[in-house]
Parts: sequence; C-alpha cells; structure tokens
Amino acid sequence: MPKKDKNGIDLQLGQYVTIGGCTQDPTTGQCSSLAPEDVAFVSNATIPTATAVRQKDGNGGLASRADNCSYGELSFNVSALTVVTVKPNCSALPLTSCDPFGLHGQARNYARAQLGDALFNTFTNFHLILDTPLCSWAGLATLGGNLVWLKPQYMQWQIPMQEIVHNFWLFHSWKDGYEYYDLSTFMGMGTACPNTPEMAWLGWATPAAGGGSLSSQTIPVGKITPAFTLPATYVTGRGSYVRVRTDWLSWYSGVEGRNLYFEFRMKALGDNQLASENVNRVIIHEVNATMDNNMGVYRNWDRKINWMQALAPNSRLVLSSKVLGVNYSLVAYAGNFTGTARNFLPIYLCRYPVSEAECPSIGQSNKNNNAGGKNKQPPPPSTAARSTVAKEQQQQQQQSPPSLTTATVAGDGGAPSSVDACACPDDVKAPPAAHWQTPKLPPAHPAAAAKLLAAVA
Repeated sequence: MPKKDKNGIDLQLGQYVTIGGCTQDPTTGQCSSLAPEDVAFVSNATIPTATAVRQKDGNGGLASRADNCSYGELSFNVSALTVVTVKPNCSALPLTSCDPFGLHGQARNYARAQLGDALFNTFTNFHLILDTPLCSWAGLATLGGNLVWLKPQYMQWQIPMQEIVHNFWLFHSWKDGYEYYDLSTFMGMGTACPNTPEMAWLGWATPAAGGGSLSSQTIPVGKITPAFTLPATYVTGRGSYVRVRTDWLSWYSGVEGRNLYFEFRMKALGDNQLASENVNRVIIHEVNATMDNNMGVYRNWDRKINWMQALAPNSRLVLSSKVLGVNYSLVAYAGNFTGTARNFLPIYLCRYPVSEAECPSIGQSNKNNNAGGKNKQPPPPSTAARSTVAKEQQQQQQQSPPSLTTATVAGDGGAPSSVDACACPDDVKAPPAAHWQTPKLPPAHPAAAAKLLAAVA
C-alpha cells in the first residue's frame, strides 16, 4: 500500500481507498497514483506455466455436461464429429416462412454432396445451426428422431442439451402446471441436469433400496417409514430417488392419478448452476401415474413431469398439488446431512387418513429415527466426491412403442414427425418424405455414442 494518496496526504489505518484518477509515472509514462519514492523495482513479471488448461478437443462444453449428467452413459464420439459449413442455393431455400425441414433438407443435401454418399450415410444424428429471423424458436428437435435445429445466439449448454435429449423421447418439464418452468432440469428452463423422473426413464438413475414403488402397502398410517438415505444426484444416479404410488387416493386409477418422485439436489459438477430454490433440498415431482406405471407402453407420451414442492433438511412437509388442487394425505420428512462429504440426506414418509396432525412432528420423527441434532449446512462439495461412479449393469428390456396416433403424427410416407420446439408459438408441419430418412428409436438406456454431423448455415 502507498503511504500517501495522490495529493500527498498520509493514509490512515481504516480509511477507504478508491483507485480513481491517476498521475503519470515519470519513468514508464503509465497511469499511477504512487509516488516514485513509495515503490522499489524488483524485476519484470514472469508468465507462469499454464496448468489444468482444457484444450479445444471436444471433451469440454456439451460433452462434459452430458458426461456429468448421465454418469458417463451419454457420450459424444468426438473423433467422428464432423462440422460442415453449408452454402445452399438461395433460390431453393424457404424465404418467406419458417420451414425447418426445408432448411434441414437443403443443408443435408449440400453436406451429402461435399462428403459423398458413403461417408454421409455413416452419420446417425444431424444438427443444423442456422440464424434466420423467419423462425421464432430458440431450438427445435424431432421427438424420438435424429434431427436438431439450433440458433447460434442460443448455444449456451441448456438449450442444446434439451434438444439433444428430445431425440430420446423426453418432453419438457413443468412447474405448478406451467410448461418449461421447472428450474431443476435443462428439460425445463433450468441450467441443471435432468430430474430423477427423467433420469429413471433414460436409465441413468435407479431407486433407493426398497424405494422404487412405495404404496399404501409400505407407507404406514400415522407412523413414519424407515429412512431412505438419498445421495445428492450430482454424486451418482444409483439409489438416487424414491418413487411413491399414491394408490390410497380414490382418484389414483383415473386420469388425475399421480406418482411422486423424491430426489436430493446440491450444487456441484453437472448441477453447478442449479437454481437456488433447489439447492440443498429434497425436490418432489409428480407425474401421470398410468403412464409412469406402464412406461414400456407409454414410452412416447408426455407424463407431464411437474415440479411440485421442495423440502429443506431437518424439516417436515405436507404434500399437496397446486395443479390438481388437492393434498396427497402424505407427510414427508428430511433429516440431517450425512456422509463423509455430507452429501447424503435421509427422508421418511407418513400417511394420514384425515389430518396431517395424525403424523409425527419433526421432533418426534428425528427422535424415532435417531436423526436429531442441530442441522448444519454442508461444506461446498468437491469434485473428488464423485471420484467413482458406478454404472448400472441392469439390462433393460427394450420395447418398440405401439403406434399411438394421439402422440405421434405421421408425415408423408409414414415417417414419424413429432417435433418439439422451444419457445415456438406455431406448430411445425410434417416434413416432406424427400427430407426424411426414418430414424431408429433410441434405446431406453442410451449408452452408445452417436456419430454426429453438424451443418452450419
């Protein structure tokens, strides 16, 4: 620190110093507020050796986010990734209205001509990056297909990841009945990994032991269940959620029947940009029960995954749905952080027939489960906490979805043409057959790497 300010007045302990207008150093000519007698030249600064620098090798950005969110199950074949700058004939382009398939078809035709049929036919997925004022969406994708459209101004990771995963038949996530508003997943408007209803569908997450299908037979009335200790989802997908079938409710077997998913979220790795409302919280989502109980049949339907409530550690929550306007006659409890890195949290459940007062208080639940004590916030989690991630070895039976005309619109030639748009107010027309090659439905457990062709218009 200098001894005097620029006016030559002595600086006193405790004073605020503002770096503002400066005088010119008589030797270097640089801007300075230091008098020459206040400093001594030691040596020129040396440039430190760069360490831990990620090269532009295709392993950062989206590839890193996909790897973290899927625990290594979803990867990009970097060596096979090919980017082609397309210069299609302007006279062949749609110039008066938004025609995504027309644009994509022209881009693919140009890429095929440049690469040749043999190489072009080896690609499995096609992304078109284009900037056109005719299209109002930020991104677009074929549901269960292999096409993605992106705009360069929306290439931050959330929208590209959402469009990529749309190809695996995942729909948008909701909050309180509003589409996109779920901030706990990039399938809504969140800068975070998928929630557990989504990850369970993708095969990236499994339920806690004994917690995959809780119901009236396993959740007692007026008493709490044993603890289900959930890891923060950034750590592992194994044993990361509890699923409840609310079959004690009279409407469960109808169209309004819901299943509930419980997960614990913290801010780290793929969730390092998780919205504050979800940090260090147990998140509860509700989904359509009929579809959720028969995912092999309803594989290409929208379960309407809806963010419902969040439960803080060492607290008690009566579960209710704003969408349905009802409560679930269910109370959830969260204990204190556990584990070496304090990234696990136990949860408990209790049913009641008439009043939530029939279930224990938070103090009673802590005492009964030996989970008492003052709740302490965990330290910031480290990357080492997820040093090893166990990949699931379960073989999931792959079932071809039935022809459901209410969920899939057939285009010319019978090619599937369900399209999902982000922030797109207009429906997208089915593509002409000439622009389509019928894609194979992605597997329920997408572990294989795709070979991607990205066309930049």
